[in-house]
Amino acid sequence: MVKDPTRITIPPSDMDVTVGESTILPCQVFHDPSLSVEFSWSFNGQLIDFRRDRDHFEKVGGGSSGDLMIRNIQLKHAGRFVCMVQTTVDSASAGADLIVRGKYPNILRK
Repeated sequence: MVKDPTRITIPPSDMDVTVGESTILPCQVFHDPSLSVEFSWSFNGQLIDFRRDRDHFEKVGGGSSGDLMIRNIQLKHAGRFVCMVQTTVDSASAGADLIVRGKYPNILRK
């Protein structure tokens, strides 16, 4: 039986954020409904451990959505995030760059 190929329908996109903000990188897929789908994310080539890094990273969504929430973004979070989707017969991936800017101090003018 031929299965529909898995494809990412809403990939993450490059983002520009400020330290302390939170954001969500989307990763939504179309996949054959007879197959289960598993999402994972990497950051600068390293698989994200959602238990160890739960203060900043959380997978949100469910079913055909494996979005990545990044909370309290810091300068160290600047880099390449890749969503990887796996079924028993195929896989797909898509990535985005996160640019993180420092906060500017508030300067009061007199």
